[in-house]
Amino acid sequence: MIGFKMRCLGFKVVCSLACLGFVLLFAGCEGNNFSASEPFDAIAPTVDAFDAAIPDVTDEGDLSDTEVFDLSTPDPNDAEPDAQDVDSSDISEPPNDIDEPVGPFEIYRVDPDRGSSVKPGTVALHGSGFYEGMEVWFGANKSPFVFVLNSQLANCTVPPAPAGLVDVFAKRPDGEVGSIKDAFTYEQPLSLVSVEPSSGSATGGSPIVIKGSGFAMRPIFMLGDRQAVSVRFGDDGTAFAITPPHDPGLVNLRAITDVGQTVLEDAYLFEEKVVRPSLPGVSVASVFPDKGPAAGGTRVTIVGTGFAPGTSVRFGGIPATSVVVVSETEIQAVTPVGSPGLVDVSVRVVVGDTTLVNGFEYQAPDMQILAVEPESGAIAGGTIVRIMGYGLADVDSVFFGDIPSPKVVVESATSVYATAPRADETGAVTVTTIGDGEAAREKAFRYFDPTQRGAGTWGPPIRGDVNVTVLSSQTGRGLPDAYVILGADPHTPYQGLTDDRGQITFAGTDLTGPVAVHATSLGYSASSIVGFDARNVTLYISGLASPENPVNPPGTGTSAACTVSGRVLDYEKYFIKPFWAEGHMYGQCWTSGSTMFGGNPDPGPGAFPDRKGNFKINVRRGQFSVVCAAMVKPPIGNAYMVRMGVVPGVTCSGAPIEGINVRLNIETDRDLWLAVPELPEHPLGINGPGLLGGWNLGADGFLDLLKGYQRVEPDRIRISWQPKEFTGPIAGEGYSIYQSISTRSMNGMPYSVTMTTGLKPETNLPVAIIEGSDVLFEQTSIPRAISAVATVPEGILMADDGGAIYLYDGNDIIVQGMRTGTPIRGIWGVSKDDFWVVGEMGRVWHFDGRVATRVVSGVAVDFYGISGVVGDNGELAMSLAGGPYLLRYENSDFRFEMVPGGVQTRAVKRFFDNTIVAVGVNGAVVTGVSGTPLQVEYPVEGELIALDAVAVDDFWTLSKAGELIRKKGDDFEVWQIPWPADYKGLVRRGECDVLVYGREGALVAFDCNSFSNLSVSQENNDFMAAAQFGGRLLVAGRYYTYLPQAMGFPQIVEPVENSFWAKNGISWTLESAIQPSYQQLLLSGPTGYTFWVIMAQGQVRSVPLPDFARIFHGYTPIADGTKRLNLTCSKTPGFNFNAYSSTDTNYYKQEAFSVALVSFQ
Repeated sequence: MIGFKMRCLGFKVVCSLACLGFVLLFAGCEGNNFSASEPFDAIAPTVDAFDAAIPDVTDEGDLSDTEVFDLSTPDPNDAEPDAQDVDSSDISEPPNDIDEPVGPFEIYRVDPDRGSSVKPGTVALHGSGFYEGMEVWFGANKSPFVFVLNSQLANCTVPPAPAGLVDVFAKRPDGEVGSIKDAFTYEQPLSLVSVEPSSGSATGGSPIVIKGSGFAMRPIFMLGDRQAVSVRFGDDGTAFAITPPHDPGLVNLRAITDVGQTVLEDAYLFEEKVVRPSLPGVSVASVFPDKGPAAGGTRVTIVGTGFAPGTSVRFGGIPATSVVVVSETEIQAVTPVGSPGLVDVSVRVVVGDTTLVNGFEYQAPDMQILAVEPESGAIAGGTIVRIMGYGLADVDSVFFGDIPSPKVVVESATSVYATAPRADETGAVTVTTIGDGEAAREKAFRYFDPTQRGAGTWGPPIRGDVNVTVLSSQTGRGLPDAYVILGADPHTPYQGLTDDRGQITFAGTDLTGPVAVHATSLGYSASSIVGFDARNVTLYISGLASPENPVNPPGTGTSAACTVSGRVLDYEKYFIKPFWAEGHMYGQCWTSGSTMFGGNPDPGPGAFPDRKGNFKINVRRGQFSVVCAAMVKPPIGNAYMVRMGVVPGVTCSGAPIEGINVRLNIETDRDLWLAVPELPEHPLGINGPGLLGGWNLGADGFLDLLKGYQRVEPDRIRISWQPKEFTGPIAGEGYSIYQSISTRSMNGMPYSVTMTTGLKPETNLPVAIIEGSDVLFEQTSIPRAISAVATVPEGILMADDGGAIYLYDGNDIIVQGMRTGTPIRGIWGVSKDDFWVVGEMGRVWHFDGRVATRVVSGVAVDFYGISGVVGDNGELAMSLAGGPYLLRYENSDFRFEMVPGGVQTRAVKRFFDNTIVAVGVNGAVVTGVSGTPLQVEYPVEGELIALDAVAVDDFWTLSKAGELIRKKGDDFEVWQIPWPADYKGLVRRGECDVLVYGREGALVAFDCNSFSNLSVSQENNDFMAAAQFGGRLLVAGRYYTYLPQAMGFPQIVEPVENSFWAKNGISWTLESAIQPSYQQLLLSGPTGYTFWVIMAQGQVRSVPLPDFARIFHGYTPIADGTKRLNLTCSKTPGFNFNAYSSTDTNYYKQEAFSVALVSFQ
């Protein structure tokens, strides 16, 4: 605990600071002349409990709404101008020995006796018998800081608590308790929520209901610059009032108390006054007296013509009292309560009205400032501040602190406009009005520095001023005499030169956003920010040639800095080729890359371990992981790794690194599936998508795992041979994936990119279990997509894309002892120990419970269908379907079925009577007896992709177009599924009970009469195969993760490629399903330096540019010769164009961007 001295209330006390960085606010203390002192003994609890209660003061904020806590450590050499020197002789010692009780233990009062329910405050306890170590409670909430100053006085922090009246009690270490009942009131913070109705006549006099909180503080309400009338309070959150007269238009509602204020913007609409019909001969000439107190009660005489009995009088829409028609020319009345300022006086005779505009002035007792708007402004000065209050008609000067305003304009007795002068430092100042009297409001206006380090925008929307800061990109300091203009109109009043701090404020009552700001300086580049609606903006400009910002990925080339040598342990064990692998096996070592795009030198020939596992590789400088893997190179296709090992945290500082031993203990047997949303189109066509990236290891860089990706379908990408689990040395932060699509132009421009970071894969493949219409998901440890299933007596056999086989027995999933190493497309079996599988390139395997045997089919097509039967004599008969071939397997040999020419099949079913049915492309349905000529029918035109049959004349099939076809006897029936989807198969659950499944969680049930949609698209599952067992239906496939939506390709309209540019603007088009968050335009010269940087809001498609040469000393930053425009349209999650800095435009924060480029003269 640290003690400081503080001057308070005209006497001197010792105040304690409980924890460094948290300044306790003592009631009645002022000044900040601190010096070190001996601390009191007290327990300093953590301030974590107060984190949520302390307001955020990083924004310019609202002084009346927010109590600012100074969290900085005071500099003893930086005292306030009015600070006084205080030394140890100024400190009064406590009058008593407060370590011992003195007198009875009592609390007399709490000062102040009320405070905020949401923010911590400080109170003084007055009583007797106080001493160090006592604890204080406010209701059920304990004070975190108690400081006993003497036996009769203690300061303590009031913890936040719900609104209401509470007791205060204290307990001394000796157990004595003192208390005072109903001593402190927690008040809700002042806030405004609504006003109802939200519109009414500009005449005033309309009743309104105001909703909010903190009304127990009895605030004054103002609509615009006029005070609401006859305010009554219902409760802490409800007030009733009468509207004052006001000029037509939308105004703010403001609640004001002695300790603060709050604003509800654009809360009430004053509508144009309704002009009632007037009667001939009726008029109002004068009111005497023509002024009186706002409290009402002034007896007035109204002179006019045509008055008659029953005439009524209103002042600002509020009825007068004691109205007496003295004659046709005179009325006497008493004014009602009113709002200070001028009001219309209306006289109604029968159904007609006559009005004396501004006929009476309600007066306040003294000049008073109630509020200022805005409550803050830049230290450059220039903000036009509206001062609202009473008695302001004769104001001739306004001071901000002790500096006079350079311009004062009196609008009315309740409103004055003053231009804030320049300030030397930030902070709150008193606003003073001087005229026929004087008024001041302390800390009414706060000066702030609008500079945004890193450039960008911040603050509330533009409502009357824009604060511009221009910085040098070389020094980071403000640039004096930089030229700044809003828009491109050379005649705009909003243009000028920055001050010595590089700042300028543009102000005008008509100034609203969005706006464009442009800046340059002699010998400097130009910068623009276009389409923003924020009060503060900072731009950087460069005085030297600066390289163009690259939009391509950061560089991937790195020169070698060290060598790393070591050994792969258990080399002989792990380099025995798996039984299912085709090709030859070898070892390879490398290191993690410095970026997601690579960044490694050529590792050299030593990257391939010798027979003893020794390796030696060239590596980059810095920290990285050493990676070694067991690789397989198949006869066709790229090499893949089946196991890897990683040694993390290796650092190269220039010297060789030896003794790195790598153990290959990480299995790489998992697939990562990515879904690609619809890609943008271009008239020239597109290339891609292509992928770059890797697994983010944090400080070690990136592990390249994406080289083996395959675009399996137009919108599905499979990345195989991924680590089974990301734990231990590869725990990391997730995948970072760069997807690019380019146009088929000569230079690949324009192109589009998506960026994914922090992607954590699903480690357990979910499968769906369906009972009736209930769909439940169960997690499995299967690492790859399920591609084929078949029911056997023991359960459901499942095959994955890696050729592994599993058995679902109704409860558990059991790994079977077979693996092909290549994808399986069909499976059929007699039992879990006797089954056949088919796959790509005519591959067929048989598993007999002990070994898997490859059976030669004699063809090289991809098989998708397989079906068989075992006769009473134990003989096996099978049929295989794939492409133009329909094969039968009899007597251990494959033979071709006699299929009509041109027929291509995809699914097949064989029956005990030797009949078969097969379906395929063009809607072909093939039936007949195996070994004899087969017949073909075409019930539909589309490709048939699935089949579930109980006989050659009783089956269901499915077309790729979502047509569900049934054959019963000789007839076909066709139904169209009403929900479009990419359907993959069907299962017949009963005579008229069919379930269709497909990609993106598609599940549709059909009962021969109607369809039911059971789809679960939110689960990110493609259903690829299904089978029944034990009354349950298992549906499985693959789990995928969506890549971001790619942005469309921009097209630059002006300047035109290889043409002369008019230099007055830039325009472009962008047809895209997603809109950019922002757009960056870089104009560069023939030497490559950027002479103009433009940031544009995402909806902007054209930027008019100012003619600097015409309006700024004949200077232009535009380079001569060949120029280039680089346009990047970027979507960045969470980006706010009205509140951003350069860190928000970081390359790696982008989710998607597209780029266009033109060259011109």
